[in-house]
Amino acid sequence: MAKQAPQRAIEWILREGTAEQAVPASARMTFDDEHWSASIERVDIGEGLRVYLTRAEVRRGLSLEPAQMVPGPWLSSSVAVKGRIAVTFVDDARFSLSPARSMIFRPMDGRARFAPAPRQLLRMSGYIMSAERIASHCDGDVPARLKPLLQPEVGRTQIVGVPVTALLKRVATRMLSEQITGVLRRAWLEGLALQMFAVQSALGAPAPRPLAAAERARIEEARERLLADMRNPPTAAELAAAVGLGETRLGAGFKEMFGATLFETLRNERLEHARAVLEAQALPMKVVAERVGYRHVTNFINAFTARYGTPPGVFARGRAAAKEHLASAKRRGKFGLPPPERGR
Repeated sequence: MAKQAPQRAIEWILREGTAEQAVPASARMTFDDEHWSASIERVDIGEGLRVYLTRAEVRRGLSLEPAQMVPGPWLSSSVAVKGRIAVTFVDDARFSLSPARSMIFRPMDGRARFAPAPRQLLRMSGYIMSAERIASHCDGDVPARLKPLLQPEVGRTQIVGVPVTALLKRVATRMLSEQITGVLRRAWLEGLALQMFAVQSALGAPAPRPLAAAERARIEEARERLLADMRNPPTAAELAAAVGLGETRLGAGFKEMFGATLFETLRNERLEHARAVLEAQALPMKVVAERVGYRHVTNFINAFTARYGTPPGVFARGRAAAKEHLASAKRRGKFGLPPPERGR
């Protein structure tokens, strides 16, 4: 007979042949008894992101409940690659996970109970992500259908059902595969968790209605206001109020008309101005960064490098070298000397 886990790690309460197990927030727990053979892994990845991975052979009926959630507003997701799981919440909200249907959810009281069906293989991956981290990844433009899940308090459990497409299943399966191990595994899982969030958030999102002519004019005005002072730009809320549009509508309008979010539009314009000034060698890099709105020069360097493929310092030195080479060639031509050979 399999040895029972220590009492401090797992609590067994048998009720009519069903084991209820409280799973504490430990790195990995394994079980092998009459109910199931299982491994449940929790991986904390930086601030505001946690990944859960479950691999099991379910033998008899049981239910389990994570004993610890992240503080503050957050949402969670579960994708069952294999198996079926009934999920219930304290306010009697319910959802059935399956290989065809996943969910993003926010329980009313932070608790959710998972009851996998007996006599099946179970493979499930998921994450918990804080509202702050989600807002950062979405550049502040959180998908409308996720906003009710991210309020400071929710009066009832919020659930968004998401179909499991081939892409979503592939991401969830790779999370469980352990292709990358060791010190790089957290980075591997972080990338996959963000992919899962992006795919689920995009699936089934309603197409925005076309912009009316009056709305287009307001969005053009919003862009002008946004870029009028790039060192101290208005917030999305201030901008929306100034032009008489809702934040969601304004964000959708920017994407339709300019192919970028408000943040991306501001960032791209800042960097384009910075590039032009560096190319002209008009100001030092640190001064340029500050004047286009970057308080920390490191952030400016990272953003510039990501957009143009070259750090701003290297870009500026390259332009200076090119100008000097051109000036030298002109001087040689003026005095009847042959132009310098390439590569010298």
